[in-house]
Amino acid sequence: VPYLVPDLPWNFSQHAANVLVVPAEGFDVQRLKKRIDDEFGTGAVRMVDGAVGMSSDSIQLVKNCIFLLNDPSHSVLIDQEDRIRGYYDLRLREEEDRLRVELKILLKKY
Repeated sequence: VPYLVPDLPWNFSQHAANVLVVPAEGFDVQRLKKRIDDEFGTGAVRMVDGAVGMSSDSIQLVKNCIFLLNDPSHSVLIDQEDRIRGYYDLRLREEEDRLRVELKILLKKY
């Protein structure tokens, strides 16, 4: 049985692909969002900033206990059924490419 993300303030079931990003030094989430929107269409992939409105303790709880993110990964892909599909360090081009491949699969754009 795959690990399912528990109920959280973000409703992942409304989008086929959700990318949750927690703060990482040297990473520009807006740049990635623009590139993903350009490739898949605006709004096709939901980008969630995992830090908005949260204390640093809450961010660590979300990162370590809910999404099971280990350094250097700072991003997680969640599908419409609340399943974690992959972990990424999106500061690396290879990891961004790996995310894009998984997005193509989820969005059936291959």
